[in-house]
Amino acid sequence: MRAEAKRDAEAEAQRLRALAREEAQKIERAAQAEIAAAERAARMDLKAFAARLAIERAEAVLREELTPKSEAALFEAFVRDLERSMN
Repeated sequence: MRAEAKRDAEAEAQRLRALAREEAQKIERAAQAEIAAAERAARMDLKAFAARLAIERAEAVLREELTPKSEAALFEAFVRDLERSMN
């Protein structure tokens, strides 16, 4: 009887260890998926931030360098290109 009870207890302990391992693996997989999702979101945020900075910088450079005279020349060049593409 004692030997059988000992075997049953050992079998139950092994079953519980296996369940604990499976649960730990599930938690680890969920954590890895969450980390990957957070990484993707952070990369997308960083790209959007970099794009905003680039646009703001380009806008600042244009404001500094675009004079009324250069703006008129740019507009005239655009009109000429447009006329050529229509002909």
